[in-house]
Amino acid sequence: MLVGSPCFFAASQRQRRNSRVSAVFWLGVYAFLFLWGRQHWHYFRGSADYEAGRYERALGNFKKQSEAWYVMLAYNTWEPRNMEMLAQTYCQLENFEKAREVYGLIAARYAGEYAQRAQYKSAIIEERLKQFAELEEWLADGHPEPAGMFKRLYDQGLVHRFYEEGAEFTENDKASILCFHIAPIYEWDLDCSARAERIYRKVLEMKTSESCRKSVIEHLHKLMRRDR
Repeated sequence: MLVGSPCFFAASQRQRRNSRVSAVFWLGVYAFLFLWGRQHWHYFRGSADYEAGRYERALGNFKKQSEAWYVMLAYNTWEPRNMEMLAQTYCQLENFEKAREVYGLIAARYAGEYAQRAQYKSAIIEERLKQFAELEEWLADGHPEPAGMFKRLYDQGLVHRFYEEGAEFTENDKASILCFHIAPIYEWDLDCSARAERIYRKVLEMKTSESCRKSVIEHLHKLMRRDR
């Protein structure tokens, strides 16, 4: 009995130590899983809102993800993609300056494909908005065509055919440019579905050919299905 008692005591001590080690280990596992879950929580909520066209809510979630304390952790794999989605959401809300600001941050912070995409998107936003600013008055109803405008559009790659200078531009010509060139650029290059939709709807109010009108309606249906 006297010999067994110390052995039993030593075994009990080892068991308690093992229990404490096990508890610490599982606590660490649970903490890691909780942290991992928190890292992508706002990102996935924002992505779901973005796909549903709830851009204001998506913006809030992406901003929360970008401002969270765990963004600074070395193994946070969600930050670069979240920043891209934040910039795209600003585009959807037609805040292009803020989108370019975020793309600038991405290009400065990250290397490889994220930086390359950010530099491209920032440059294309600046280029397209400058080009479109020149088109605003010309595309307004009843405004005469500035000299050589269509040729400049062709030279800039915004249209795929051009008329001779001085040719008469009909409303159908303007509608075709809006439908087949300007709206798709807003939709795809500038990630701005709302602006593209407004342009398509404007074309439906114009005097245009049945083929152009049919194409606009098809574009609108696809756009609305994708944004649901």
